Amino acid sequence: MNPAKASKSVTTVTTTKKTQSPPGPKPKRRRSKKQRRRQQRGLDLNNLGWAATLVDPFGVHGIRLPDDVVTPSCVASLRQRITVSAVQSTTDLSKYAAGINFFGTSSSGYQVCNSYNSTSGTVAWGSLSDLNGQSTLVQLARRYRIVSAGIAVQGTNAMAQNQGKNICMFIPGGDNAGPITPSAVSSMTTYENVDVQPLNAQSICSVCYVPTDKSNYDYHGVSANAAGTVGATNYYYPGTLSWVATGIDASASFEVVICLNIEYLPNSNVLSFVNVLPSIYNPTALKLGLNNSQVRNVFHTVDPQSVMASEPTNGIGLQTTFGSLLSSFGEGFAAMAQPVAERAGAALFNYGANRMVNAMNPQRMTSAMLGYNTL
Repeated sequence: MNPAKASKSVTTVTTTKKTQSPPGPKPKRRRSKKQRRRQQRGLDLNNLGWAATLVDPFGVHGIRLPDDVVTPSCVASLRQRITVSAVQSTTDLSKYAAGINFFGTSSSGYQVCNSYNSTSGTVAWGSLSDLNGQSTLVQLARRYRIVSAGIAVQGTNAMAQNQGKNICMFIPGGDNAGPITPSAVSSMTTYENVDVQPLNAQSICSVCYVPTDKSNYDYHGVSANAAGTVGATNYYYPGTLSWVATGIDASASFEVVICLNIEYLPNSNVLSFVNVLPSIYNPTALKLGLNNSQVRNVFHTVDPQSVMASEPTNGIGLQTTFGSLLSSFGEGFAAMAQPVAERAGAALFNYGANRMVNAMNPQRMTSAMLGYNTL
């Protein structure tokens, strides 16, 4: 061996040892710009999913309640469009009103105004009706509970014809409280959560549900509703979401969209139509949802696209499935679902995944919680 080369090698090794870092924790590696952009585009559904669906129940589906009831469950979204027409006063034929009550249940969930007395200033309500999906729900579910809900009202004719005023109300409920159905127009403005505006000042009037009683979180019989006996096993009253318009034109017509997002326990394991996943307990998600000022407002601006866009049933089902999986497995769902994507078709999977990301990115979520229209 050449002595010079050997000496040089030894010197090199010695120098390397001198430059080694002292023992101890390694400094944290900074994330690359690409990693930071990827994180900014995503949304932590584990923590923000429930707040998101309370803010926009029409557009965010597939979320479970993050409370301490962790029984494996399924999710579903019931959505219905109803046309409400002006009702003529029985005492003054030149005056009209319209309205709807939604009680946050699938069974006997809503009623429409069918009588108006302009002299006494009172409205009366028709019979209770089931949501369209109730007949299917009773075939799949044993018990259910509300996750989020809302009603949105938009005029179907020119706003110039819709003189008068909108009265939007949310009246908290519970299993130990009888249902409240607003009747006297003069007393509607005294309810604890009310918003009154000129009818032609807005294109959409929305009211969103807020949990206000521990019994709201309880599972109830699939046919339970506010028409039963208070406190009985068949009684369920999360609250009243109500809209009344008075002083409107005779030709006024409105489209009401009712949305009810639920978590339910399947009644059979013989045939699986839906995903049964754990309902994860997450105190952080509870805190972010319940302490959010926009959620408590109940009359915040709902994204018009969420309300008005007509999607095929399989589109809503796809969104519900992705929301359910993402809220349970987080970002790991993408890797887990890759084999499914290859078999089912990458195009369909990517469409649904991109739709979920675009609908729930932090920028849009922040704007929605602040009440801005983000179209």
